[in-house]
Amino acid sequence: MTIRSELDAYARWYATKWLPRWMDESGYEEDDLEPEWAKALDLRPLTKLQVAAAERRLGRLGKTYRSFLLEVGAGTILSAYDDEPLPFTLFTPTQAIKELPRIRSWLSKDDARASAEKGLDLSKMVPLMTDDGHGWWALLTRADSDRVVLFDHGYETGRPFGKVKPLEAFFKRWISCARREEPLNPFDGL
Repeated sequence: MTIRSELDAYARWYATKWLPRWMDESGYEEDDLEPEWAKALDLRPLTKLQVAAAERRLGRLGKTYRSFLLEVGAGTILSAYDDEPLPFTLFTPTQAIKELPRIRSWLSKDDARASAEKGLDLSKMVPLMTDDGHGWWALLTRADSDRVVLFDHGYETGRPFGKVKPLEAFFKRWISCARREEPLNPFDGL
């Protein structure tokens, strides 16, 4: 099953099972519902020209990441959560490039050393996704890699970077957490 088909299955579950139940349990009426909460996915696949332009700026993209951009794209994914739907942003490569300075500004020399011990090079990472509070980020380890590392901006776990995982495994875990209505803890099982 592809990432896109898993996200589509998640979106159907969200719209037909979770959202109606959550609205009922939380007392929301249709008129009270925030319009952006109505659908789980607001994603736009990139064109081949957009991906080619990204490769001119970032270098060759990993096969899974390239397919991801063409099939899934960028935009918003809502996570089913107990309080209210929680938005996550999937970046276009252009948006990712703009986010890099912000992420790098948060990192200290100790963070750079800690990441280097994991074989990571901060200068080559590419932001893939973040939550609405920008508390944690999924970063590709490199543009030509299909591996993701999680960055904990708040250092709630005492360290900035989690385990490195394949892109597909990351999304399967994200979907699994959303379907269980658990917040995605970047350092549990990823």
